[in-house]
Formats: sequence, structure tokens, C-alpha cells
Amino acid sequence: MVKSKRKAIKDLAQSKIVNISDYRELQTGQEAQRIAIVTSNQEYFEKLRQEFPTALHIERFDGRFAFEQSLKSQQEWDAVLLDERDLKDEALQICEKMKRQNRQEELVLFILSEDTSKDRVRIGLEKGCDEWVSRVEDTSGIVRLLDHHINFSR
Repeated sequence: MVKSKRKAIKDLAQSKIVNISDYRELQTGQEAQRIAIVTSNQEYFEKLRQEFPTALHIERFDGRFAFEQSLKSQQEWDAVLLDERDLKDEALQICEKMKRQNRQEELVLFILSEDTSKDRVRIGLEKGCDEWVSRVEDTSGIVRLLDHHINFSR
């Protein structure tokens, strides 16, 4: 499997001897980060999309089936946002399945949910989600939080 540019830079930074020309080569030209948003709510998707930098590749999937079809085609994502308001427990199942498959070490998974109960959040984190976002309507906050994880605003 080909490493992502971000993974290659991280590996290079952790080595004891760094060839500066290798580092410069990796830094030139930023690969577009890919974000999947799994929600049936087109209006919410458009609101979120407007908050993201235009350089990103953002795709909407209407439900679990559509998203799983993209996974079967070996499509890789830097981040996946699962709207639990639509998906219910399927969001947790998708999260667990993706983390278990571990095809992408750096994959960031968010679950967007209005449920703030401690048990629900704990279950989500145990299933492998990186962030449980309960302030779903705060789209700029979601984008800032995602930027913290994948650093797309360089």
C-alpha cells in the first residue's frame, strides 16, 4: 500500500537521520485531503461543506449502504463524519468496522450526535471514534476540531 504524504513526512520526522531533499520533496505540493460525510440531510451537508477549505475533496453519502459501497471500491478517506442522527446504531457499527479493518492508520472518525449521555459517548469512543461531537449545529466548531486532527489549513 502506498503511504500518504502525511504518513511519509511523519515517518521521516521520526528517523534519526533526515535527508533534507527527501523532506522538501514531500513538502512540495499538498495532496488534497479526502473527507466523507455520511448523512441523509443535504442541507446540513451543504452547511458543513461551506465551512471547509475549498482544496479538500468532500463527498456526501446518503446512508450506510452508499458509504459501504465506496469502501468496497477501496476508496480511502482522511476523515469520516458519521451523522448518528440519521444512522443511529449504524454509526457505531461503521466506526467499529473501519477501525477493526485498520486499512488506514491515520483515519479520523467523528460521530455527530445530539446524544450527550456519558454511556453513549463512552460506547462511541470504545468503538473507535476519535471525537464524539454533540454540538452538531456548530459547523465551524466541527471544522476546527477536524483541522486539529488532520491539519488541512496549512
